[in-house]
Amino acid sequence: MPTAPACPARGAPPAARPRAASPAAWAPLGLAAAALLSFGCRSSSVYFSEQDDLTAVMTDEMATAGQTLDVAVYTFTSEPIRDALIDAAARGVAVRAVIDTWEANDAIVSSLNGTGVKVKRKAGFAGGIMHNKFAVIDGQSVLTGSFNWTYAADEQNDENLLLLSDKALAGQYGDEFDRLWAAAE
Repeated sequence: MPTAPACPARGAPPAARPRAASPAAWAPLGLAAAALLSFGCRSSSVYFSEQDDLTAVMTDEMATAGQTLDVAVYTFTSEPIRDALIDAAARGVAVRAVIDTWEANDAIVSSLNGTGVKVKRKAGFAGGIMHNKFAVIDGQSVLTGSFNWTYAADEQNDENLLLLSDKALAGQYGDEFDRLWAAAE
């Protein structure tokens, strides 16, 4: 009888991420088990700024993107994260970013022009701020949390970052990203 795959270590490349056996292999366990297990591994990890290098966690995970990398972020001044987006685009990954319209983001947005990273700007739905902070990687995993993509957030603030490897949850974040992308300019 097949066994469920072990969850991959953080930063494992997509090709090394185990997937569940085909639903047919789970037939002896019934349709419900086959449907649940065919989605692959689900795992989560949490990181905190005082003891973890959140920028390194984020850029390492972004380096695993093989097809798509969609990011929605309020404020963005981190050059290493910017470089991870540019590197992904250079590898042929489709990279899209929705960034709040706040003028402090102008320098990072300008630095992404001509790099292959598609960028749009968006305010909040009622004239407020677009305060999201998430990345969806290959429709399989999500990076999210309080962590702003800034030097201060990584070096001075108490912040958290979640890595969620869950295709269904990544799909929900992907749907929200698509909504933001469609509404952005």
